[in-house]
Amino acid sequence: IKLLYKRSIFSLLIEAGGTLASSFLKEKCLQKVYFFYAPKLLGAEAKSGIGPLEIGALSKAVPFHNVSIQRFAEDFMIEASL
Repeated sequence: IKLLYKRSIFSLLIEAGGTLASSFLKEKCLQKVYFFYAPKLLGAEAKSGIGPLEIGALSKAVPFHNVSIQRFAEDFMIEASL
């Protein structure tokens, strides 16, 4: 990330799995997140979109700000600033 900043790249779109997404969240390298959902329940067998954050208490959870929701046919997207 520091190398990209030195090269004047100030915006980066990361399409990530749970492990990479949680790494960026832990390092506070994200300013905005987008979550896409389909109207389906998968249960505990499904992979999580965010890996472990080692938060430990609800009071230390990552807060969302400026939340917006958009529909795309049956799917929807949540956009939020961190």
